[in-house]
Amino acid sequence: GGIIQPWAAYTIVGAIVLSGLLNVVYYGPILINGWFGGKEERPAHAHGHDEHHEPAKEKVKLTEPSWVMVSPMMALAISTLVLGIYIKYPLKLVASVVKIYFKV
Repeated sequence: GGIIQPWAAYTIVGAIVLSGLLNVVYYGPILINGWFGGKEERPAHAHGHDEHHEPAKEKVKLTEPSWVMVSPMMALAISTLVLGIYIKYPLKLVASVVKIYFKV
C-alpha cells in the first residue's frame, strides 16, 4: 500500500473524468453558440412563454464586450499559456509546498 488505496485512486480518477464530461456537456453549447453563433441581431426576448403572447418585434444589436470584460479573460488566457510553456516553475512551487506540508 501507499497513502491512497488502489480502489480510492480509481474512484478519484473516475470522479475527475466524470467532472470533465459534465463540464463538456454544460459548457459545450455555450462555447459553440458563442463562437459559431454568427447572428449579428436577434429578436428581443419577451418574458411570457404562453402561446397567446406575441414575441417582441424589436431587435437587439449585439456589440463587442468592453475592456472590463475582456481583460480578465485575456489575463487568464495569457497566464495559462505562459505557465503551460514554462511548467518547470509551477511544478517546483508545488513540489516545495508538498515537501513542507507532507514532510516528504
